[in-house]
Amino acid sequence: MPDSEQEILKRLEQAVNKLPDFLQDGVARLTGAASILGDIGAPLRAQVAELQKAAEALAKAPSPRPGPAPPPPPPPRKVPHWPRWAVILVVLASVGTAMLIVLLVRTFIPPGVSQWTPVHKFEQVAQVESVAVSADGAIAAAAARGGIVRWWSSAGMLLDQLSVGSGPSLALSPDTRALAWASGEHTVHYRVVAPASWSDPLTVKGHTDSVRSLSFTPDGRVLASGADDLAIQIWRIAEPDKVHRLEGHTNLVRAVGLSPDATVLASGFSNGALWVWSVSAASPRLQMHEHKGAVPCLAFSPRGFILASGSEDKTVKLWRIRDGRVLQTLSGHDGAVRSLAFSPDGAYLASGSDDNTIRIWRVDDGRSVRTLKQHQGPVTSLAFSADGARMVSGSADTTVWLWRVR
Repeated sequence: MPDSEQEILKRLEQAVNKLPDFLQDGVARLTGAASILGDIGAPLRAQVAELQKAAEALAKAPSPRPGPAPPPPPPPRKVPHWPRWAVILVVLASVGTAMLIVLLVRTFIPPGVSQWTPVHKFEQVAQVESVAVSADGAIAAAAARGGIVRWWSSAGMLLDQLSVGSGPSLALSPDTRALAWASGEHTVHYRVVAPASWSDPLTVKGHTDSVRSLSFTPDGRVLASGADDLAIQIWRIAEPDKVHRLEGHTNLVRAVGLSPDATVLASGFSNGALWVWSVSAASPRLQMHEHKGAVPCLAFSPRGFILASGSEDKTVKLWRIRDGRVLQTLSGHDGAVRSLAFSPDGAYLASGSDDNTIRIWRVDDGRSVRTLKQHQGPVTSLAFSADGARMVSGSADTTVWLWRVR
C-alpha cells in the first residue's frame, strides 16, 4: 500500500477515536443552552437527551481495526511413535533391498568385464603353440609349430621373426623375451630370442623320450618339462647344469605347471589324473582323480593357492592346493579344454577350447561372464599382460588375437 494511503488511514482512525469525546462536549454545551432558554428550550432538551444516549453508546463501542485479526496458528503436527520392533523391521527391509539390488547388478552386469574386445588379429604360419604379451601390453609374441616365432606391436605391426627349428613342444617366457623348445633328440633348449637381444641357446639333457609339455614360472626364471619317459625335469635358467628330476609317474605326462614361487609343481596325465608335488620332495603329496579325460593344460593362480586344470572331458576344475579339494567345476565348453590363464589379480580365469571359443570365468563363484568367438579353430594358448589390461590368444587356425580387457 502507498505511504499516502497509510497516512490517510491513520488520520481517519484518530478522528474516529476522538468522536465520542467530541459528542460529549457538544452535549454539555447544548444542555447549558437549553437550561438558559427555560420552557422554550424543552424540545431542545429532548433532542440533547437523545444525542447524549448516542454519545454514551459510541463511547462504549470498541475502537475500529485496520483489518481482520490473523488466524490462529495451526496446532503442531502429531508425529506417530513407532515401537522399536517396527523400526528394526524397516531397517532390515532397507538393507535387504540394497543387498538384492547389488546381487542383481553383480549377476547381470559383472564388474571388471565391461570390455574383452578384440584389438588386432595377427597371422602365424602354422598352428600356434604358445603366446605371450609384454608387461605393458605393447608387444605380443607367438611361437608356431615348426619353430617360427613372431613379435608384433600392439598397433598391429610385425616387429621381427625367428626360426629355431621344429619340435614337439614350444613355450614362450611370460615377458616374450625367451623361448624354450624341445628337439627330436629329447633335449630342451632355451634361448633369449627378443628382437636385437638374441643369445646362444642353452641345452638341457636328461629326458629319454619325447618332451610333450613345457612351463615357465611367471618371472621366466624357472622351467619345467614333462616327457613320455614318465619324468619331469625342473631347472633354473641361471643354473642349467643343476636339474631336479621328479619320477614315479604311471601315465604319460600331458601337462606341467609351476607355482609362482617354483616350490610346487602339478602334472596332468592322459588318464585324467592330477598329481601335486613339493619340488623338494621325491613323491607327490596329492593325487586327484576327478577328471574323466586327459588333462592337457594347467595353470596356477597368481598367489599359488589355486590350481586350474583343463580336460578333454570339456570341463575346467579349480583345486585348493592345500588339500586337493575341488572348489569349482566349470562347465560350458563344447569341446576339450586346451589352454588356461589366470588374470594377474586372480579374479578371472580364461579357458580356450576345441569348440573355437574362449570363456572368461569368475573365480570366486565359477560363473561364465564372457564367451569370445573370434577364432575359427581350437584355442591352444592364452596369456595376460602383467598389468591385466591385455590378453593374447593363439589358435590352430594360425591366428593370434590381442584383446583389450579393460
